Amino acid sequence: MSACTLCTGGPVELVVSLPRRMEPWTWIACVAAAGAAGWVDAIAGGGGLLTVPALLAAGVPPHEALGTNKLQAVAGSGIAAVRYARAGLVKPGSCLPGMLLAGTAAAEGPLRCRPWNPSCCES
Repeated sequence: MSACTLCTGGPVELVVSLPRRMEPWTWIACVAAAGAAGWVDAIAGGGGLLTVPALLAAGVPPHEALGTNKLQAVAGSGIAAVRYARAGLVKPGSCLPGMLLAGTAAAEGPLRCRPWNPSCCES
């Protein structure tokens, strides 16, 4: 796929990457970053500022790093939303439009990033 596939309006390939082999220290660093991000998210939000750079440094392609970050964020936010609803603090029906919009936007980001060629940022 060329770097300008998105610019030319040509078809965009969706390629599923095979699992990559990482060194043990890389896994440990990614797990530590994910734990720290979960702690930051629980307090103030913004854990993606830790996980995305960690995943990129580990060699994960940008679209997969963003997708992984979104999956992590959706899981954390979803659990929090269920707990708030069970406690009677929110009405799930009133949140549905916002949930659908947020889910659509969260899925769109990594898909838009996929055709981008990260080698254009290398010097």
